[in-house]
Amino acid sequence: MSKPLFGTAFLILSLSVLHTGNSHAQTLPTNSPAPNLAHVKAAKIDENYYQLAAPETEVTVLDELDNTEQLQSVQQYMEALNLQDIKDSLVNVKPSQKPFMSPEVTDDPLSIFQAVLKIWDIVQANKPVVNVQNKFTSALPEIAKDHWEKLVGWKPERAFSVHTTYHNLYQVKVVDLEYQVKLLYGGNVGGKGLYVASARVVPININVSWGFSLDVNVNVPAVFNAGSADNPLAAVQLDVNWTVKSVLKSDTTTETYQVQGDGLMKDTKRGNVVFSSAYGNETIN
Repeated sequence: MSKPLFGTAFLILSLSVLHTGNSHAQTLPTNSPAPNLAHVKAAKIDENYYQLAAPETEVTVLDELDNTEQLQSVQQYMEALNLQDIKDSLVNVKPSQKPFMSPEVTDDPLSIFQAVLKIWDIVQANKPVVNVQNKFTSALPEIAKDHWEKLVGWKPERAFSVHTTYHNLYQVKVVDLEYQVKLLYGGNVGGKGLYVASARVVPININVSWGFSLDVNVNVPAVFNAGSADNPLAAVQLDVNWTVKSVLKSDTTTETYQVQGDGLMKDTKRGNVVFSSAYGNETIN
């Protein structure tokens, strides 16, 4: 059973909204178009509808998920690396606390590299991006490129949801966004290292009122080793960025999370640990 963890200022979206601010109450259409000339004219009549109050946010811990399907997706990608130009642009990471994002050649089979995506959209013009479930990033050992079968010990996928809402000055909900941050972790090579098979952000609920627009993307500014050279602990920083716009107001927000190969999931912006390490004090020294 899921349970609320904490609440703060954040973001959400809404399918249709009943405008009750004036006597001319009306039901507004769903799948709101981007703000245009019609909205500009309406805003001159009714400014309060297009203004935004501060967002509200709630974070909820979810039950652990079966990892079979996602592991297969990662494995298929890794097996295809030899056939893709992307292999030449993989980001290697030095074994240190400091993120190292420059390409580097290494012969160390345990050295961490970042596979798949560094930045991707999850919501465009108020709608989820096609195949967004299949968009993720990884922090894996070099050996995974040619010998995926050597990675063992993967744990059930961890996830938490983030629910953010915006209201206008009539206290009508105009933007309602819910997404889940998911982590598939725990793989090791011969008992060495703890790696991240996939870290992803998946939109669950998107509702936006007439006259407003929402765009959301995910950026991975850092993949690094939070452990040691001999026993790496893969860590990934995920930035979720979104912009809400009306003809009178634009609000851009970034939420930052750190996820690790030991299962730790942290809301870096607020300093809240959503999931602690699954290995307790037995994790990387």
